[in-house]
Amino acid sequence: MSMMRPFAWIAALLGLATAAAAPAAADGYHHAAKGYVHGPPASRACYKKVRTPDVYRTVRVKVLVRPAACRTLYSPARYGVTQRPVVVEPERVIYQNDPAVYRRVAVSELVRPAGSVWTRSHWMGDSYLCREDRPALYRERSARVMVAPPSVRAAVLPARVRMVDQPVLVQQASSHQICEPPVYQWVDQRELVEPGRVIWQPVAGGPPC
Repeated sequence: MSMMRPFAWIAALLGLATAAAAPAAADGYHHAAKGYVHGPPASRACYKKVRTPDVYRTVRVKVLVRPAACRTLYSPARYGVTQRPVVVEPERVIYQNDPAVYRRVAVSELVRPAGSVWTRSHWMGDSYLCREDRPALYRERSARVMVAPPSVRAAVLPARVRMVDQPVLVQQASSHQICEPPVYQWVDQRELVEPGRVIWQPVAGGPPC
């Protein structure tokens, strides 16, 4: 509609100029035949179709540079090594027979026991009865005697233990979430205020129409 209005306006002007010029030309020609001098020619106006530039303005806008994001960090379980005893051979009891213990010792053996002996004697025609006390008679000899009788002795053999490596849990596996907020930035941005339009502009000193 903005382009049709200049065309209609120009067409109306041209129509009025043609209508006014026709009688004048006829009159001028008629009067020229009668010897009159022509008046000045009709005036003309030239118009050029031009497009006005777009009108912009600079505004500051908040632009999202990086959206909000969350990430999960996982920490694996950590293990260490410790040593623990392992029984290779359990404790056991064995029995040992200890024989009797002998040794040779000096012993006294009775050969004759102690006692009294009565004897008769005569002296100067008299008879006498005499008693003689005799001590016991011993003899020495060596003999094998038992010092300790035979016995059964229990002996405890301790268990055989070996140290082996064993993994142990030092820290359990865990996870935690890290969230980062969005990042914005202010930037200058051109914004169209009014788009350009096509108009008919008068041409001053231009070529004749």
